[in-house]
This record gives sequence, structure tokens and C-alpha cells, in this order.
Amino acid sequence: MRLYKLFRKHYKTGYTYTVRLNDIVIQDGWDYIKTWKMNEKMAYFEKTGHFSSTIVIDRNFVLQDGFTSYRIAKLKGIKYVDVYFVD
Repeated sequence: MRLYKLFRKHYKTGYTYTVRLNDIVIQDGWDYIKTWKMNEKMAYFEKTGHFSSTIVIDRNFVLQDGFTSYRIAKLKGIKYVDVYFVD
């Protein structure tokens, strides 16, 4: 059982929290990123050390927005990321 399931009720929507990247659930069909977009966002990350867009997830940890930032974190081996919770 993943740890986040035990504490999920404590996450409030509208706030940013740090969560394990591996706990984020990716929806079917979210596997394509435009090359130019990935290159642009990767360059921004390498220059600043920050994602150019926020990773947004719902209370079930399903990714709603920020897939490119999620992929960059995966590629860079980042284990924990800041996410914004929505309903």
C-alpha cells in the first residue's frame, strides 16, 4: 500500500505540497509530448532548476496538468516534486 493513501485525506485542494513522483498516476493517452515543447521546457529547467509549469493533481493523485514537468522530473531522476491539488 502506498504511503500517500494513508494520508490522502490531509491534502487540501488549492494548496501546494511535496509528493513522491512515483505516487502520481498518469491517465491513459498521456504519453505524447511535442518535441519543441519538451525541448523548450527542458532548457528552462536546466537554466533555472525549476519547472516552467506546475504539476497539478487531484485528490486521487491523478495528473491533471503539467505532464511535461512530470516527464522532466522522471528523466532527471527527481524523486519528490511540488504539486498543486485540485478537486
